Amino acid sequence: MEFPEVIESKTKQELIDQVRSCHLALRDFYSSIPDEYFLSDPLPDGWTIQRNIKHISSSNKFFAKWISAPSFLFKLLGKLKADPIPLKSIHATNRPGLTDYGQYPIGKKISPSAKNEIIERFILSGEIVCKAIEKRTEEEMHEFRGLVRGTNLNGLVYFILKHAMHHTNVVKLRLSNSPK
Repeated sequence: MEFPEVIESKTKQELIDQVRSCHLALRDFYSSIPDEYFLSDPLPDGWTIQRNIKHISSSNKFFAKWISAPSFLFKLLGKLKADPIPLKSIHATNRPGLTDYGQYPIGKKISPSAKNEIIERFILSGEIVCKAIEKRTEEEMHEFRGLVRGTNLNGLVYFILKHAMHHTNVVKLRLSNSPK
């Protein structure tokens, strides 16, 4: 399964559509994972699939709070000193050299209802990001600072998407190395 590529959006609506389409594609991937891998601790180390999804969801909510923060906070910070960094320069990992993520051994099955609840919270976190974007004007999305160094709010949303894709790709790589 291929995941959508994060691309620059020309409008706020395109950005919202991209957030939704990325989250739906990732939902489909997570829904397709066999239940016996969901709670399995990866070898040699790392997070369970459940933990990765919860991390993405909580990060989405945290960054959405920043996007929807009162305008006066952004005005206190002032504008970016330079043009925002380009999309290709936004990285979602602090370990870019790591390529071997290990594998997930077969483990205890997650209940279908618990799995669905985690995935639905993930989708909800994407909608929270969309609602935060909707509250901003096009100008605010371009002018207000993001939390990731050198980004504006648009760049922060690109980071959110790249962050979700990164964690999902780690899960995908571990699953591809796992026993069937």
